[in-house]
Amino acid sequence: MLFPRSYAFTRTQRSLILVGAIVALASLGAFLYSYERYHSPASESILYGTWQIPDTEGPLYVDFRADQTFSIVAVISGHVTPIMSGRWYAGGRNIYLRFSAEDVGQRRPLIFHIVDITRNQLRVRIWRDGKILTYHRVDLKAPLRI
Repeated sequence: MLFPRSYAFTRTQRSLILVGAIVALASLGAFLYSYERYHSPASESILYGTWQIPDTEGPLYVDFRADQTFSIVAVISGHVTPIMSGRWYAGGRNIYLRFSAEDVGQRRPLIFHIVDITRNQLRVRIWRDGKILTYHRVDLKAPLRI
């Protein structure tokens, strides 16, 4: 008989098995907490707010709201004026912008491919092989310097 049907572990062996199992579970919990806290992808709430659109004639801004709508706005005579609007969705590494039919007609959504995102900077590509555009977060409620 290769393996006996029963084996009585000593008290020391049982203690080592129990301590090893507790340490393994605690290590797994610490790893999962660390990953979720510091390395997990950002939620879409990091996009909420107003971002300055780069490479435009006059300063234009895109305002992402929590209700999944957005507006492209300009500051005209010191007042924030909406130019275009629509709905947005963030999924994976992409941001999908669908403009309202009154603004551009029925078209496919504009897709931003996120390269990098921080609290105050959003780097995206509109085309997969295109130039990287850097959007900066702005506060249009604060006094504007034009």
